[in-house]
This record gives sequence, structure tokens and C-alpha cells, in this order.
Amino acid sequence: MEPGPPQRPGLGVRRSGRNRALYASEHGPFSDDEINLIERGKNYGHPLVIGLTDGNYNGLAAAASDQASLPGRWHTTYPTISSEKANATLLGANYRDPIASLYPLSNAFLTTVLTRIRSHTPDDPTWNSEAPSSLAVYTATAIPGWQNSLLIPTLKKGKLIRLKLTANGSGVASDTLMYFKGPVRYRDLAFSPDGTKLYLATDSASITSGPSEEAPKGTACQGCLLEFTYVSGGTATTPTQGSSTMTPEKAFQTTMSLVKSLKPKDRRVKRAGLPAAQQPVFDLFLKPEMTAEEKTRAQRSAPALLVALRQQ
Repeated sequence: MEPGPPQRPGLGVRRSGRNRALYASEHGPFSDDEINLIERGKNYGHPLVIGLTDGNYNGLAAAASDQASLPGRWHTTYPTISSEKANATLLGANYRDPIASLYPLSNAFLTTVLTRIRSHTPDDPTWNSEAPSSLAVYTATAIPGWQNSLLIPTLKKGKLIRLKLTANGSGVASDTLMYFKGPVRYRDLAFSPDGTKLYLATDSASITSGPSEEAPKGTACQGCLLEFTYVSGGTATTPTQGSSTMTPEKAFQTTMSLVKSLKPKDRRVKRAGLPAAQQPVFDLFLKPEMTAEEKTRAQRSAPALLVALRQQ
């Protein structure tokens, strides 16, 4: 199950006076979809550094397969990454981290995914990613708060992502904001010259081209062009970086709801994608009724389990 050639990145240009900046969106192999600020002569790491230089691909590779005839630990022609940090150092001053990395999953989780692919398990592993299809820079003033933002349509989960840029355009100044989520695969986007209308093109296919062949549930409007028009009267907000903290009880209830809503096959896939130590905790949430001791254990473990489940 070796992936095909890298997908063409989505490109967008930001103009500020006589200065221009070029941005690119790129698929990650299993996680770490990248948003890069493109500079002449710079090196963006692939396949020696995936996403940020955070070490989550240490000991792994940009692909894996069940074909034992292919080289390396992960049966792929891509090199095994001993250390992302060391590789970035070897690449030297020309190396550049992405300005944003979507879903940088943990090393433990990614190791589980690659191991299951290598061993060709009956249920294909799943992981959380967006699959950005293109990119555009919104510079109009029509929509409050949107000026100087990157707009990124996605294939896997059918949404438009907005990332607010810093004033000089060299980084991202906001959390990941999401719009227009639906059972579609967004392929490309454009907007009217005045910035009041946004056009999203949906994919003509309902499933991915890769080995997972995932399809959004209830896929609608294949090969469509959707028009969204901004209507004034809303309140502008300035997004800030940060994250909310979920209490253990809230995590317990959220995990319970998530696990109970899964179909039998999805439960098998989710469970198999968890580290071995978390699988017995997952089983507790499937029980019709927990003992007091089991509930205490489940509540204590729920935050970490919820994070692991959401990575898939």
C-alpha cells in the first residue's frame, strides 16, 4: 500500500504594495498537512521532516506498505526518519518549518498506524487529517475579520479552513477556523473581485483516490459549484490562539457518547488504532453498565482516550 506521487500543492499569492508572498498547502502522509510560506531556494524537509520539527515522525517514514520486498523497516522507498530535528540541522540554514501544521499526531499513534499498514490488518487504520485541496489568500475588506487570511478547502471532511495571517504575512495569528462543513469534498475555491461572494467547487468523485477510498457519509452535490454570499450585519471578531480545557467529567461524557455512536466495524477500527494500554479502557465504554471501580478508572482515563480517538 505505497502512496502515489505527492499531490500538487495548492498555491496562493498575497500582495502588499510591491511585495508578494507565495503560500502552499500540502498533504501530509498520515498527519501534518502543511501550510508553507514559499521562499526561493529554501528546503521544506519532505520526506526527512514531516510537518513541524517536533519529532512525531522519529523512527517512522513518509509511507508504509505490506510489501516485504520494499526496503527498510516500513517497506517503503522513503527513508526512515531517525530524528526530525537532526535532519533539519543537516539541511542547514535553508530549512524551513511550515507556518502551520494541521493535526500533528503523536509518535505513539503514528507508530500504531504504520505498524497496522505493514502487517496488513483486516480493518484499515484511520487517522485524523484534512487533505487540503487548494489555497487562496483573502485580501478584501468585505467580510469583517477575514482580510489577510488563508482560505483552504478540504477533501476529507468537507470544510473550508481559514487561517488568519500575522500583519506581515510571515506566520499564522489565529486558531484554525472552519466553515461550510458538509458531506462533500471541496476541490477548489475562488471569490468575487469585491470579496462578497465565495465559490467552492466540489469533487466529481465521492471517494478518495488513495487506498483508503474514504467517502463522506451522504455525499451530496458531486461536481458542483456552490456560491456563498456575505450578508452584512454580523459582528466582527478577532480570533486568538488558545485552547479550552475539558474537565474529566465532560471528557467522560463526550467519550461515552462518541463510543456508543460508533457502528460495530468502526468500533473495531477505532480500538485497533489505540495504543495497547488504552484498548481495555475503550472496552469499558462499551459495557452496558460499569462498576464503581470501572467508572472511576474510565473517568480518570477519559481525557487521554478522547484525544487518541479524535486523532483517528
